[in-house]
Amino acid sequence: GQGLCAKNLYNPFITADDRPRLMFKSKPAKTRPPLSLLQYHAIYKMAGTLGYPALQLAMNISRYTTMREADICSLRFDKHIVDGCLRVVVSKSEAQKGTARAARLAWSLSDHHILKREIDRARELSLLNRRCPYLLSHNPIRRNKSERKDHFCQVLPDRLSRMFRETRDACDIKGTSFHEVRGLSSTLYRLEGYDNSEIQALMAHESVHTTIGYQNESELPYEKVTLKLSN
Repeated sequence: GQGLCAKNLYNPFITADDRPRLMFKSKPAKTRPPLSLLQYHAIYKMAGTLGYPALQLAMNISRYTTMREADICSLRFDKHIVDGCLRVVVSKSEAQKGTARAARLAWSLSDHHILKREIDRARELSLLNRRCPYLLSHNPIRRNKSERKDHFCQVLPDRLSRMFRETRDACDIKGTSFHEVRGLSSTLYRLEGYDNSEIQALMAHESVHTTIGYQNESELPYEKVTLKLSN
């Protein structure tokens, strides 16, 4: 009534049908197909054939930790491996909440033998790739100057995504992306018997519904019903 809303914009308090109204947009359906464990193993094997051990490392680390491409590519031996632990501040959580309130995760490598094995492999690969300080390293054929790189053999997120797409296409698998390794990880943890709230904390999601949305519904377990009625 006081002209606080411009005439060409909607008024969020209007209920009339003959004037613009605020409508909440529904969440679009997921367009990328989930990554199955069978597809994961096929892509992993092909990555070795194509000479992409860095992609194999990234896939295994993401499957174990649920980390995104950007977080995995940023991992350094000198910064993130401290006192026998892998320590990570989740980048997306940090961007949304700030460093102090961001999700901060630590894996003690003495308790996580699979993760330690991958980090040991990363160290061996680093020695082959001019002692690259990053866990992911790859010696490129062409020398492209990049201001974003700290080291010649550093693997950036867009390069990791291209490796995955090339390997996926070589396996004749359609549509899925590296990000779906994260969804596969969420599904595998659910199949291991972990509660969705625990998986939510690991994936640093604001809502458990987001975590459930990552999971492959065709592979989720069924809850055993124990309730009975008498005659």
